[in-house]
Amino acid sequence: MADRQKRLLHDLTHRADASASFNRGFMRSVPSLTTIDGSFASVVSFFIKFALIVPIGVGLVCACFALMRSRAEVLPDEHVALGVAAAMCWFTNIPPTIGLVAISPVGYDNANSREQKNHSTGWIYRCWAAHLNHHENFPIFAAGLWSATRQGMAPLALSALAWSWVLLRMGYVLACASGHDGLRTLVWFCSWCAAMSLYGGVWFGID
Repeated sequence: MADRQKRLLHDLTHRADASASFNRGFMRSVPSLTTIDGSFASVVSFFIKFALIVPIGVGLVCACFALMRSRAEVLPDEHVALGVAAAMCWFTNIPPTIGLVAISPVGYDNANSREQKNHSTGWIYRCWAAHLNHHENFPIFAAGLWSATRQGMAPLALSALAWSWVLLRMGYVLACASGHDGLRTLVWFCSWCAAMSLYGGVWFGID
């Protein structure tokens, strides 16, 4: 029991460490994409795992789109999805902030909050990284919505893609918080596919 508590505490208070499986979050049993050393076998393993993300990711994003498309008539339109995505730019900052307030030994430094989060550890740092990543990806999504609208994408398809992206980005935040890098990369790739579909979906007959 003591070892289990120590491992749980370690997961909660340290950044992910590729060399230590016990520090990969709550999903440590799932293979990591990180190379352990520079050996040929390690490099080959990385490329095999990374290559598997592409077909799995495409399949998952197609399934997500199909699900959203089947519910598109009752979903709010893409403008609401855009609003939710924009709100996430702020809401994703709440978990790391509360984490610092609740468990940081020095409390929350409002005067230097970003610097403090940059040097935080564990799930606080991972949530902060997810927050920054959302800021990186939101402009791509917003521009994609504009592009799809200008190209005349069917409204139901547009709404389905928009909500697929929002749902996947929520999954990305959870994957970051869990500390599992492989799942995080897979969900990120799925959200990227959804965003790119907004740009080229009309060409491929998405309707």
